[in-house]
Formats: sequence, structure tokens, C-alpha cells
Amino acid sequence: MNSMSIGIFLCFLFCLFNRFSFADPLYYRSAGSGFWDQRTTWETSADAGFSSLLPVAVAPDSSVGTIFIQAGDTVIIRDTLTIDEVIVEEGGVLVYGNYPSVLTIHNEQGTDLLVYGTFEDSGPENLTWRLGASWMFGSNGTMIRTRSTSATAWRDHYENGIASIPATSNWILRKQNTDQPSLSSVSSYYGNLIVENFTASFWNANVVGSKITGISSAPVIKGNFEIGTGGLNGVKFYSQNSAVNRIAVKGNVSIGATSELRLEDAPTTSGASGLEIGGDLVVHGTLSYDPAEVTDQNRMIRFSGTNDQYISGEGNISIYNLTNHKTSGNLILNRALTVDHIIILEEGAFMLHQNTLSLPNSATNALSRINGWIVSETSDQASTLAWKIDIIGMIYEFPFGKNKQQYIPFRFSLQQGNAGVVKVSTYTTSVANLPLPVFPVFINNLDVNGSDYALHTVDRFWYIDCEAGCTATLEFSYSTDERPSGSSPLQARRFNTLTNLWEDPLCCQTQNAQSVKIPNVTAFAEWTLMEENDALQIREQQSSSVVLNRHEPTSLYPSPFSDELFIRYEQPCDSELWIEIENQLGRKIFTRSWYSKKGSYCLPLDLSTLPEKGLMIVKLIRNDSIETFKLVRE
Repeated sequence: MNSMSIGIFLCFLFCLFNRFSFADPLYYRSAGSGFWDQRTTWETSADAGFSSLLPVAVAPDSSVGTIFIQAGDTVIIRDTLTIDEVIVEEGGVLVYGNYPSVLTIHNEQGTDLLVYGTFEDSGPENLTWRLGASWMFGSNGTMIRTRSTSATAWRDHYENGIASIPATSNWILRKQNTDQPSLSSVSSYYGNLIVENFTASFWNANVVGSKITGISSAPVIKGNFEIGTGGLNGVKFYSQNSAVNRIAVKGNVSIGATSELRLEDAPTTSGASGLEIGGDLVVHGTLSYDPAEVTDQNRMIRFSGTNDQYISGEGNISIYNLTNHKTSGNLILNRALTVDHIIILEEGAFMLHQNTLSLPNSATNALSRINGWIVSETSDQASTLAWKIDIIGMIYEFPFGKNKQQYIPFRFSLQQGNAGVVKVSTYTTSVANLPLPVFPVFINNLDVNGSDYALHTVDRFWYIDCEAGCTATLEFSYSTDERPSGSSPLQARRFNTLTNLWEDPLCCQTQNAQSVKIPNVTAFAEWTLMEENDALQIREQQSSSVVLNRHEPTSLYPSPFSDELFIRYEQPCDSELWIEIENQLGRKIFTRSWYSKKGSYCLPLDLSTLPEKGLMIVKLIRNDSIETFKLVRE
């Protein structure tokens, strides 16, 4: 080689060295899984596209250009290291491992650690963050924290503020050794917050760092909140938030089959250790609360999403307070639910959806509404609101509704006794009153003394189940589109399963705007409302009863009688009457009741079905009087 050639070659080497050492940084990317400090883990290039690869002399650090962890590769940091401009691609994993080392995030322009894949913080020491250093999630990025090291530093160094964290990103609190992984509570935001246990035994996360313990503010979970839905064993996770705002979960709250979420008694009476849920509540394990604190706003679960929200799962749900605040969409029960203290219906529909909502608190304000309502509306009468009632003289309002404009509450007022648990369901029907109830009471007619009374019946049925014997006042409400076309007042009627007939109306009913109130009810089951005047007219036409001159004495004839008996009587006021017939041994063999207005009447009785003949004792009972007659049936 001549001198000129040697000069050109040296110039080329100088330019090449100057290019790679001073002008353009080297780019590194993972060449496979391995430890960061091993040269074989990496490949390098002078350009970000890695169009030509160069030999790797040493493992990269913050002195080089951008470093990529490629999809499918897991790189583990085991030595003290300073990094900068690191990108973990989707599908790639970077682990700050459990080795005696310190990881430092250097600060250069832009984001210093960008996680599209997974970053696992399992190091024994807190990360060191240079002034201005920052990190950021990609839309599907994942952070796994397994140690009790500081989580607030991750919160404070998020690029553009932690509130900008993507809702689809994942923050995993993972128990995988003897250490207790920690999370940040105050002024914190998460995408999906996932708590899981990869140890061989149950994890009771009852340490301050592993709890949600917000004081000045509660965390916001932009996505889902999952407790023990994955991992090897169950976990018991705690909320001991004492900020005035609840933990906000914009997505679903899910609890795994062997896990538990415990809403603890907050340290102050102003605390709100409950949840604000924007998605579904799915409990396959246990949702529980600490009963010590009696402040109503503590341990409140409030549903406020804009789409339909479901309460489901076969686990154990204990809810102290529940609020429904649905400006759009519905809250829907997919399982039976008990709320131990109070239910507040602020906005929107709470749909029972063929399930029972139970309220064991017997205070009349245990169930209150502002603009919300409960939807029963299933013809199998399985959509039931069950309320413990034991306070005499107070009105318990069951806040049923069809929609925001059609509020149709049922009211129950205990007069005597102890009602125990009162279960109420109701549903609307077609104009022809179909479908008729088939469960829990089978009804195959709307007959009144042999005439179809569908056109004179409100398009709604109610089923009432009183656990204990009691006397109560009932008030039935209906919407205007359910009222029959007639103008007569409506009266409540109960279906008698023994006779397969609708009983005559009980006395002393009053009609209000879109409701009927009836006192002194002692038997419950299936009810509807029928027009009053038409019912009386049909009854009188079918029975051939006629109004007589007043002041006629009560008489029964003929005697002896065979299959028909006539009763002549005077009724001094509107009330209910009963006829009872006993045989000569005193055994009751016939009973009938009916409602009679003030006046004098002659009423025929069809007694063709009486099982016996001979001497009969006939009693006419009304108000507080009993008239007794002896007659013979041939």
C-alpha cells in the first residue's frame, strides 16, 4: 500500500471513529432474554433502524443512545446501573431484579423510560431519579411492583403528571416473596389496578403500605380494580381511605373466588373508605366491611357509571351503604343482594331483574329517594324488595317506578303486630291484563261473580308477602296509562287462593291521585285494583240483590232451604260483612265476605256446594255485631 492509500485509509478510520464516538450515538436493542450486564444480551447499530449491526463491546447505559427491549425478550437488571432513553416495546419485559443493586433514571430530553410492554420493580432499593427524570406508559403498558420500596416516586416522576396515565395500562401489586408490595394512595391515578398473590399461602395484606390509605385525597382507578382474580392463592386487600372522597373506580370491581376486599373503618368520621364504581361489581369471593364506624358515608358503595352496571357473582357480598346515581343506563341485579344499613336512590333505575333486594334496617329512612326508583316489573313476581318492618304507625315507602316520569310507590304502614320481613313485587300488564300471575300465586281469571272484569281492572298486579302475622294499611300506586277507561273510583281486591276468586273489597278504602289506600289488612298475597261502582253493579246484577225500604229487620229464608238462601238486611254504613255457617257440631263449613254500602238489601246465597244437611247455625257479622240464626237444610 502506497503512502497515499495509507493516508486515505487512516482518514477513513478517523472519520468512522469520529462518527460513532462524537457525532451519532449508538443504538442498542435486546438480542434475546438475559441479564443487562451481559454483552450477549444486546446488539447495536449506528442507526435506530438497525440496518447494520456492530460488535457489542460492553452493555449499554445512559451514555449511549436509545435502548430498546424487544417483544418476546426479558432483560433483568442485577448490577448498579444508570439508564436513560429506554423503550420497553409491547411484549418486552424489563426487570429491576432482586439483587444488591441501585437503578438510576438519568435525565435527558424527553421521556427517560417509556413502557409499552412490562416493567417489573422487584429491586431491594428505591430507584434513584435524577432531577427532571420521567417515565411514561404506552396504552397497554404494565407495571409490576413486588417490593415495599417507594411507590410515590413512580407517581411523582410520571411524564405530564400521573393523572395522564392511560386507563388501559396495568398496575400490578404482586406478592411473590416475604416482602409486602406497596402502592401509593394520595393523589394517585392508576389504569387497571390489579392485586395478586403468587406465593404458596394466602396473603393478608394488612399492612399500611399495602392498603389504600388516602388522607387528603383518595386514588382514582381509571380502569378496572381486580383483587385476586389471578395468581396462585387468594388475597385479602383493605381500603382504609380516610379522605372525604371515595376511591373512584371507573371500570369494574372484581374479586376472585378465594379473595376478599375489606372496607375498613376509616380513622376519622369524615372518611369515605367506600367505592365510587363506574362499571360492574363482580364478587366471586368476599366483599366485606368493618362495622365499627357508624358514619353513614363511610363504606358507601356508589354506582355512577353512564352505561348499564351489573351486580353479580356467587360470592359473599356485605354492603353497609349503597347509593345509585345513574344519570344514564341502569343498575341491574344479577343476584340476590342485602344492604345492611341504607339505600339512597339519587338518580336512575335500580332494576331487580328477577332477584331480591333485602334491607334489614327497619328505620323508615333506611330506603330514601331523590330522583331514583326501583324497577320490579317481572311477571313471575321474582323481582322482590324485602324490608324488615317493625315500627307501628310509620309509613314504609317501597319506591317502585316504571321510568323517571312514572313513579308508582307502594306504601306499608304497620297497625298491629310485628310484620317481620315484608316482600313486595309488582308488574304492569297489557290492556287486557295479561299476563295473569302464575307465580307465586296462580291466577286464571279476573271474574267478579261470573263476569270478566278485565276492562274494569288496572293494568297492574302486586304480590305482598308478610313474614309474620300483622295488621297493616296498604297503599297501591299506579300510572295514568294503567288505569281502566271508566271513571269510577278504584278499590283494592285480594285474590283468594282457596276459592279461586277475587274477594269483595274491604271497607274504608280511600282513593287518592293515582293510588288506593286500604286499612286493616290481615291477609296479603296477590292484589289488583278494580273499579268500585261497576263492581257493585255487576255483583248486584249477578246476585239479583235488590235494595229494599229501610228499617227492615234481618231475616233469612226459606226455612228449610235447599241450595239457595236469601238474606234480607239493612246496612247502616258502608262496611264489610261476613256470613259464616256452622253445622250442629260447631264446625265451620261455609264463609263468604263482601262489601256493602249503606242501605237495605236482599242477597241470594248459592249453597249448593255445602257438604252437609240438617241443622245449620248461620252468623251474619258486621262491624262489632253478630246476628245468629238456626236453619235447616233439606
